[in-house]
Amino acid sequence: MIIILIMSPFIVIGLIPLLVGLHYYNEGKKYASESKIIEGEIVDIVKGVKVLDSPQSWCPVIKYWDERSNSYLLYKSSTGHTLKSKYTIGNKIELRHLYTDKGVDIRANTPMDVYGLSRQFMVVGAIITSISVIIMIAFLIIL
Repeated sequence: MIIILIMSPFIVIGLIPLLVGLHYYNEGKKYASESKIIEGEIVDIVKGVKVLDSPQSWCPVIKYWDERSNSYLLYKSSTGHTLKSKYTIGNKIELRHLYTDKGVDIRANTPMDVYGLSRQFMVVGAIITSISVIIMIAFLIIL
């Protein structure tokens, strides 16, 4: 019983990121199933709000066709670090587009932008929890 009490905080420490990751992964799956893929064109790359002159501080401006307004709209991507290193002005890029109650949700069509860090949270949580459970079972078997 003492071992269970000692190891329970470590199990909880592993369960928290596991559950948080699972929650955001499910949100990402819902977003991926409801959104549609549109094609945009990079028309400009502008300086972002970051101080350093690294690829992360530059954000591409993407022109895409919006069906509701029946016109071209501009989208300033916040994922400049993934786009600037791979694309240049004039290149086409796939975007995920979804109308929500709060407005339009646009993301780049990459797993990191759709699911975020949810997969990494789930893996870390599962590893920490399984190690804690294995140690707890080993102690119970030894005693």
